[in-house]
Amino acid sequence: MSIHHALAGRLVAGAGKARQSIARPQTLGRNVALVLAIISCLCNFTTRLHAQGCMPARFMALSLGPDGITYLEAGQWQLAVNFRYLYADQGYLGSNRWPAYATLVGNRITVVSTDVQATYAFSARFSTTLTVPFVYGQTSNPAEHDGTRHVVNAYGIGDIRLVCNGWLLDPKTNLNGNISLGIGIKAPTGNEAATATYHKPGGPQVLPVDISIQPGDGGWGVVLELSAFRKLANRLYGYANGFYLINPREQNKAFTHRPILGQIRHLSVPDQYLFRTGISWAALPAQGLSLTLGARIDGIPPRDFIGGSEGFRRPGYVIYAEPGVTWTNGRNTFNLFVPIRMAANRLRNIYDDRANTDGGGAFADYLIVTSFSRKF
Repeated sequence: MSIHHALAGRLVAGAGKARQSIARPQTLGRNVALVLAIISCLCNFTTRLHAQGCMPARFMALSLGPDGITYLEAGQWQLAVNFRYLYADQGYLGSNRWPAYATLVGNRITVVSTDVQATYAFSARFSTTLTVPFVYGQTSNPAEHDGTRHVVNAYGIGDIRLVCNGWLLDPKTNLNGNISLGIGIKAPTGNEAATATYHKPGGPQVLPVDISIQPGDGGWGVVLELSAFRKLANRLYGYANGFYLINPREQNKAFTHRPILGQIRHLSVPDQYLFRTGISWAALPAQGLSLTLGARIDGIPPRDFIGGSEGFRRPGYVIYAEPGVTWTNGRNTFNLFVPIRMAANRLRNIYDDRANTDGGGAFADYLIVTSFSRKF
């Protein structure tokens, strides 16, 4: 569950005095068409991209202010705190709503996470970011207990990440567009087998909590990141960013507390991904206020890119429309995004495929994602 991979921790939207050039109408038309095409394609990736019953919904923002991006300079630090809230109780079987979910399963999932990030710039071109997540999750599911709704929770530090990023183009001569690539590691610092007391008909039992609220996944991972922006016209920018987390470990030591197809299954250590794209408009440049509108997809694939895929997971994806606002004031930057679900698909895991059946999953109607960062 929060990668929270905040590129806002590496990039500051400032009221800098970078030189701006107004795009010609022909160029503007091509650029806007390109951004809209990307958004359109993203919203139609219903058969090729995959994700999970309760999505990671990580934080990742490319902060674009009235004057675009101001690059960090050599020796500068940036500290950021990222917060996200998720509540999911809407059941899906495949891409279809599951009306009986509320009565047959009835799980209500709440996840609140906070990422604390520190970024150091070796130069205007290269930087590294350390992310320490703190996670709180709770579920209440009558089917997991004695038919009565009980709340169980899990909380603690999540899986720490260290990512190095570099701009492909020289920031000094590419003020109106650039591409950043990042690579790093994810350490298994979060508890992958957090437990709670479940009220079973035969009496209380201490069991692992649901996979959707486990603070960690138990595996070392490789983080791949991509970020890009392009000036489309005066006060208008296009952006795209995303990440893919490669988790080679197949299963961890936790297990499902409900039999899956008649057997107890260990939990999978799945890959994860996130991709965002859209446009940013400087609505009130003098006040440092910018508005964004984009699309976002969060997901967990049914099969991992590297390693085996045994173990229980809830693969699938959820697509959001993502309006947002960015406010900059000197060294400070504040972001607020409220992704609204447009489509979701609970894909089959390895056991669903073998039994030729569909497993259910819950998706949030919306998310609340905020970030505050300061450059030093």
